[in-house]
Amino acid sequence: MKRVSTCILSLFLLPLLVSCGGRGGGGSTAVTTPVETAPSPQQAISAASNTLNGIDIGNTDDSDLTAFGNAVGDHSIVLLTEPTHGDGGTFTLKARLVKYLHENKGFNVLFMESGMYDLARMAQRTAAGGDSASVQGPGRVFYMYSETAQGQEVLQYVDSTRATPQPLAMWGHDVQMAGVDSINTAVPDLQAFLVAKGSALPASADWPGYLRVAQQVVALNGNPLAAADVTSFHSMSSQVTGALCAMPDDNSVDLFQSPGFWCRIATGVAADYTHLFSATDPNTPTDLRDVTGAGNIEWLLNGRLKGQKAIVWLHAVHGFNGLAGTASCALAQSQECGPGWTNVGTNLVKAFGDQVYITHFTAGKGTFDAFADSPCGTPFPGAALPALDGNMLEFYLATSGKASFMPYPADAATRSALAGLSIFEVNYAAMHPNDFGSMYQGLFFLPQLTPIASNCQQYPVVNY
Repeated sequence: MKRVSTCILSLFLLPLLVSCGGRGGGGSTAVTTPVETAPSPQQAISAASNTLNGIDIGNTDDSDLTAFGNAVGDHSIVLLTEPTHGDGGTFTLKARLVKYLHENKGFNVLFMESGMYDLARMAQRTAAGGDSASVQGPGRVFYMYSETAQGQEVLQYVDSTRATPQPLAMWGHDVQMAGVDSINTAVPDLQAFLVAKGSALPASADWPGYLRVAQQVVALNGNPLAAADVTSFHSMSSQVTGALCAMPDDNSVDLFQSPGFWCRIATGVAADYTHLFSATDPNTPTDLRDVTGAGNIEWLLNGRLKGQKAIVWLHAVHGFNGLAGTASCALAQSQECGPGWTNVGTNLVKAFGDQVYITHFTAGKGTFDAFADSPCGTPFPGAALPALDGNMLEFYLATSGKASFMPYPADAATRSALAGLSIFEVNYAAMHPNDFGSMYQGLFFLPQLTPIASNCQQYPVVNY
């Protein structure tokens, strides 16, 4: 069925008519049972959804999240997606869910959509008694999280667990860097590690060109590159990753002494090159950002984090299962999709199967920020949700006026009711047919969006 971005179908459920015949001594008489009326969309959705008593992380009564906890069940990887990077209420609720999963379901690892190298350096400093994640975050954790009050909530929660018997470890999985640590030290550290391992690659004639391109890629600088440097970069990338990834790894050593870690960083630099230049470089037709980011998570969960239960915090375009190739470009609404592209969620499901549980977040009304690079303090252009109508799931969830959680229902009648409705999905585009039950298994609803804007005066970058 062709997907459309507005709902065009009304919901009608056919009543089930059952009749049976009986025999009596004086003949037969037809007996008809009463007509069973199928539940209305409102009845079906109200019965399947669970009202929350609030979205704030400070809630002390988590009984309203029992349905969510039951839905997560024994899954060991939970993806908390977000339709955009510009709704503060979603960040606030996600922080509360991180706290709930950590304290009630045994999850002790949080993967943020931020650079792997930068968050590793942050963790190293904190472990050595340095600044907290909240203080280090600006300029390292992606700015929509680290430079906003709502995004800071999850960093502050991570900090609050440090001195407890069960601290929550925070990692980055993204190949996009652009943090102050990665810009200042990632490429020099990569070279130093190779030299320490006796590699001859840093003495190669192509090495200076590789370094220049790698440094520009790490800074997310998409300006045109010198042709000779591009040739050197392509020549050296495969040799660098090949050498590092072939070295025996040891999960017991310090992370920055691990060949496997530098294998992932070098692979990430090559992948981030494709992210920046796949549209202009015929040698890199596929954006490898997502597949490499998923590989970072897989490497950690199969290695030094083996046996840990993990939360993954990321945009829906990266988190939904099944987004792959050009067929998904309309839903993804992203320049990242294209031939050969597969997103993080799809790759994690391939790697970990039914261990993965994916949530989605939607809303009833309001305006969200179209978060994009912008000078600090500059308002972001906002976008308003369209008015709801009876063909949308959010129309029925909004009747309570409260936030709620809805697991994908088990019964056929409610699933049938859902199938006829559109849902705001990636970038709050109303999709019909919706992807509930296929690309995500749980849905949180917020009655009102809360736009956010960065505040770099309140959350300044600290250089070390």
